[in-house]
Amino acid sequence: MGRSLMVLMVIALTVSLMGCIEPSREGYRDIAADTVCDEMDRCGRLGSGGEYSSYSDCVVEERSRFNSMWPESHCGDGKINADRFDDCMRRAELWACSGTLLDFLAAADSCHRNRVCID
Repeated sequence: MGRSLMVLMVIALTVSLMGCIEPSREGYRDIAADTVCDEMDRCGRLGSGGEYSSYSDCVVEERSRFNSMWPESHCGDGKINADRFDDCMRRAELWACSGTLLDFLAAADSCHRNRVCID
């Protein structure tokens, strides 16, 4: 019984510590792309007449966009500020749903590498 309890405690500790691990640059990029595409899908901006023809097209294009916005040389692992990333995502979600130029400009500013990434 003591050994089983110890194994369960180790598993619980491992799982809780995994939640504290910061995503890689690619992880942040993928989260950003998925967030934008989920919001576009929710707001009816995908498919016929939408921004992208499909969800998968959206993900490919948005990953490419965030990959370019946050280059490895400037935003490599450990250089993305989580709070600033969250601000970027809030603005990106607004644009993803509204599609307006003002929301796009606000998102582009909030998501710029000089705001999101730490030197």
